[in-house]
Parts: sequence; C-alpha cells; structure tokens
Amino acid sequence: MDDIQYDLWMFSPSKRQSIDIMARTIYGEARGEKTTRALLAIAHVILNRVEHKNWGQTAKDVIQQPLQFSCWNTNDPNRDIIQNVTLENPEFRRAYRVAIMAIQRKIDPTKGATHYHSKHMKKKPLWAKTKALNPTGQFGNHVFYKG
Repeated sequence: MDDIQYDLWMFSPSKRQSIDIMARTIYGEARGEKTTRALLAIAHVILNRVEHKNWGQTAKDVIQQPLQFSCWNTNDPNRDIIQNVTLENPEFRRAYRVAIMAIQRKIDPTKGATHYHSKHMKKKPLWAKTKALNPTGQFGNHVFYKG
C-alpha cells in the first residue's frame, strides 16, 4: 500500500471523496505552482467556501458550482485532464497530499479567503472590482480575497 492510500484509511468515504475532488481541482487550477503553500491556498479557498455555506455543504458541492473553478468548466481543456489523471502523475500525487493536509485544517495561509484569480490576468475579474473583497495575499501565481 502506498503512502497516500495509507493516509486515506483514516477518513470516511465522504471525506475521501472530498479529498479526491479537491486534489483534482488543485491540480487543474495550480499544477504549475512551485510551492506547497500556493497549492494549500487553493485548497483553503474551497474549505473556506464550505464553511460559509453559500456555495454548498461539501467540497464537491462547492467545486461543482457553475463557473467557480475554471478547470471544471465544460469548455476548459483541463477538465478532461483532471478527470483522467491518476496518482502515477507526480504533480497529481503532490496535489493529493496537499488536499489531505488541508482537510486536516492546518493553518490557512489565505486568512479565510473565498476568492482568487491569476495574477497574470490583464484585467481583474469583474467580481474583484464590484464585490466588497479585501486582498489577503498572493501565493504563487494567484491573488486571494476575503469578503
């Protein structure tokens, strides 16, 4: 049994499902990030949204809300990639480990952020301009906000 499968034994089936979909989202949204902290930031946005209940009661509910995480959009080429990636892929294994760490609710580097966008966008997303959101930090290639 490998290390990830061993770690998953401590979680209920519903938590294992949350970890899997979180890992796929982290991989799809930020697989090019260099630091674990940047990947953890994405995971904590998901968990922070679960706590707010506005997006859903589980990580799966939050992630599958329409147009929330672009890697799951039907027209995004990442969607097929994240649905078919396996733990044989080292970057996905890393995302899986990060999801396990985050679900254990270690320190949230985003300070409660519920939104983020790439720092490489030419224009900020409309929600970043119109909502009463405050930046909480930049981790890797993403800027994070809390409302």
